[in-house]
Amino acid sequence: MSLLRSFGFAFAGIWHSINYERNMRIHLTAAAYVLVFSLFFSLSAAEYAILFVLIGLVLALELLNTALEAAADVITKERNRYIKIMKDAAAGAVLIAAMASVAVAAVIFWKPEGFVNLYSFFIGQPLWFLPLGAGTVLSLLFIYRSPMQIAANFKKK
Repeated sequence: MSLLRSFGFAFAGIWHSINYERNMRIHLTAAAYVLVFSLFFSLSAAEYAILFVLIGLVLALELLNTALEAAADVITKERNRYIKIMKDAAAGAVLIAAMASVAVAAVIFWKPEGFVNLYSFFIGQPLWFLPLGAGTVLSLLFIYRSPMQIAANFKKK
């Protein structure tokens, strides 16, 4: 039973970060777009494995950053040089991982036939621009309004 409880605590931490950390929602949205658009490219199993590892790394570092910030806030709310260094370094770790992920993704997706496939799909089926546009709006809503805020707005109506 304690193993199940530990998974519950882990999922609670993930859910908290999704609800209260905009950067986590940005990373999740970017990951979703990468995975959807990867369908237009002929990626190997190894390339998908690399993408999944990098996505996991960025999300895990974002969770650690959130944990460090929360721990620092428990220690003191006052300005403290060392806590600032800790928070900045943790945020820097996420930034480095995210930038490295973008660089690796650029190398993986640097396949002209993938862009041709993407272009051909949308030109051949222009109605797909509607769900793409709706997905973009929903993505921005997700990024700038947490799931809890969105749910609260629906309850008010």
